[in-house]
Amino acid sequence: MNQESTDDGTVLKIECKGKTHPADTPPPAGEKWTKCDYRQFCAKLGEVEKQAAEKGKLKKKQSAKRRTRRRKRGNALAEAFRDNWNATVGSMSKDEKLQQFYHKCAYEESKSGKDVSEFSPDHIQELQHGGPIAGPFKWCRNYVNGSLGPTLSAFKAGKHKTIDADCCPVD
Repeated sequence: MNQESTDDGTVLKIECKGKTHPADTPPPAGEKWTKCDYRQFCAKLGEVEKQAAEKGKLKKKQSAKRRTRRRKRGNALAEAFRDNWNATVGSMSKDEKLQQFYHKCAYEESKSGKDVSEFSPDHIQELQHGGPIAGPFKWCRNYVNGSLGPTLSAFKAGKHKTIDADCCPVD
């Protein structure tokens, strides 16, 4: 996936239209991404734009040591979220469950939140942008989530204000 900034440097442009999958993270067995996969991808990009609009919300680059330590702890807490999901999902309303996914189609594909085996908890605010290690989280298809980190590594806090991905919005 090609990424570049506009002339004034405030817009991160992502060329993903027509690609089988962004950031070289394919679905199993070489299948193409579905519309639902792209809807989740685009919804996450929208979250990052919202965060960029909040002054001071996104942090600038961290040291490699700190980044590695935060990633390890953040991943452990994401797994705890996964482990606790089945115990909490039964007591949630449909609207509460829907809010735990980046898009309604992902909620539907997860059988209304009952089967998240093909999903992973995603930090709503990327750890690489200073997001809290304890979340909050949203469910995202595994391979979509795997492409978001590399894709969003090009987004520079304090420099980029918006993201222009040519595969968003999804029709």
